[in-house]
Amino acid sequence: MNKELKQAVELPYTIGFCILNDTVLMLHRKFPPNQHLWNGIGGKIAPGETPDDAIAREIMEEAHLDVNLAQSVNYVGIVTWTVVRDETNHHKGMYAYTIRFKDGIEWKNKVTDEGLLEWKALDWVIDKENRQVVDNIPHFLPPMLEASEPVRYHCQYTDGNLDQVFIYPL
Repeated sequence: MNKELKQAVELPYTIGFCILNDTVLMLHRKFPPNQHLWNGIGGKIAPGETPDDAIAREIMEEAHLDVNLAQSVNYVGIVTWTVVRDETNHHKGMYAYTIRFKDGIEWKNKVTDEGLLEWKALDWVIDKENRQVVDNIPHFLPPMLEASEPVRYHCQYTDGNLDQVFIYPL
């Protein structure tokens, strides 16, 4: 990741989308946030950890996949959103990655402490009418898969409903 960018943006979370051919490894979450929805893999960045290290650790912990065996690991930008509480705005966000694996990885769907991990068809994951996937993923994952440069994907919500996803240069 660009060191200047990393210093300019400090976000608490990571999210990664493991890709194998035309499938995406998704987590059906047991717990909030996004409980009972399919999401990418990620989590909180530990103190002293870089976002790159955090996504590698999270994928290993949750999916038992070593990103060092991936065909590519791409930092694709940040996903941000604004949470309105007590008439104040709190900005939240995560560093986003796509991790492409080659055919031949040995992996089976599994239940973890976080939920069920399962390879899902990419077309199913990015279907904007699919209410089983976290609502913003179908809006930002397709451009992430095509991106040549990291960008910011900002999700605008009103009363808990996604209105729009804006894409800005970083």
